[in-house]
Amino acid sequence: MTRQVRLKRVLSTPRLTLYDLGTIFGAGIYVLVGEVAGKAGMYAPAAYFVAAVIALFSGLTYAELCARHPVSAGEAAYVDEAFDRSWLTAAVGSTVVFTGVASAATLSSGFVGYLDVFTKALSRHADGRLSFVRLVDGLVRKGYV
Repeated sequence: MTRQVRLKRVLSTPRLTLYDLGTIFGAGIYVLVGEVAGKAGMYAPAAYFVAAVIALFSGLTYAELCARHPVSAGEAAYVDEAFDRSWLTAAVGSTVVFTGVASAATLSSGFVGYLDVFTKALSRHADGRLSFVRLVDGLVRKGYV
């Protein structure tokens, strides 16, 4: 008999939306496109196609694993189920944490560079800067940030 496992939903839609937007703006669109185009040159579309194929297989793999093992802990839970080695599970879990930290640092660095350009443009107009401050203040007061 299989046990029904339910994950607790603790993230709200506004928080997830802001997280996704931050990730997209921070790395996907404004930071990495220029870096890839600078390194790949005219082969940038091919590089993006290869990356999309790899991401597709990765996504399908995670979808299959999530369907078979619907528990939190992701990669660590999958490794524990497959190999039943606590040291390997701990190593994979630690690697996931370190990857998250490095990814957050990369996103933050890219977003700060983008935000710097954006705020310099806003500083030319006092009303624009004030509107940006009001926007952030409103998001904080509503509890979205």
